[in-house]
Amino acid sequence: GIHFPPLPEVGRLCKDRAIAECITADFPVESAVPIIQSAVLDAARQLLSRRVKFNGSDSLQAAAAYEGYGTLLAEVCKWREAVDAFGNALAIRERRLGRSHSLCGKTLLELGKAMSAGGDARQAKQKLEMALRIAEGRETGVVGMLGAAPGNVNVGRTLDALGVVYLSLGMLDDAKGALSRAIAILEPKIGVDHEDAARAQLHLAQVLQAQGRSKDAASRLSVAAAVLNARLGSDNPDTQQAVTLAREARRASVDRTEVLASPDAADSRASLLRRSTQSSQQSRKTPTCGCGPVSCSVM
Repeated sequence: GIHFPPLPEVGRLCKDRAIAECITADFPVESAVPIIQSAVLDAARQLLSRRVKFNGSDSLQAAAAYEGYGTLLAEVCKWREAVDAFGNALAIRERRLGRSHSLCGKTLLELGKAMSAGGDARQAKQKLEMALRIAEGRETGVVGMLGAAPGNVNVGRTLDALGVVYLSLGMLDDAKGALSRAIAILEPKIGVDHEDAARAQLHLAQVLQAQGRSKDAASRLSVAAAVLNARLGSDNPDTQQAVTLAREARRASVDRTEVLASPDAADSRASLLRRSTQSSQQSRKTPTCGCGPVSCSVM
């Protein structure tokens, strides 16, 4: 499932050799994945080293290489290393372009997402809120500079990431507001059947579950699961998470109906809300990278 950007020749040769060795030995090609990932990361490191050597450590080319390296690290859940790489890219771009430049906003978004996935929600909140101000043009006062505008796709994606962070911090009203705005921007711009719009629906459904609104969450989760399955396949971690949460939300919705009809409705409502919140908190411990619990890899 890893995405391969353009690589130096060594990366392509290592990737091809790993696949060929698995085929020759009659192993599943999936057995080559760790070798392929290592080869790709080695190639990205070489590319970064070349950019620094030939263009300078403070060049925009070096910043682009740091960001590309960070993206690869994030795809294999090496969050600490990804944060360092995005941080280096951001520092260069801020010095060369100014803190309010749209490329700084783009890097802040990726940095905030990596911090969030790595468990540093408070730092992620700070970075993502700054990314949102840049994406909306509020840092420069020049709406429209390099795509900065209150309703562009970058704003929608930043709001989605920010909503996830608010949810992890227990800021449910803020999370609901950010994710509702994200969906209102993303669906008309990229379509309801795009995976990014579906992820925003998935995240909003998690907020609704945490608020005890299982019935509303279930309908959104069913839509998100169908889109993610069609776009990414049934083995994708996002698809599996949406399917699991939809099943839990439907069950919780049935439980709620039974609870509200019981003689001890007041006590039961409080119990049901606690269970819903615990379920949502537990689901957030599984990252969308597919590595399992958030204690995986580097946390």
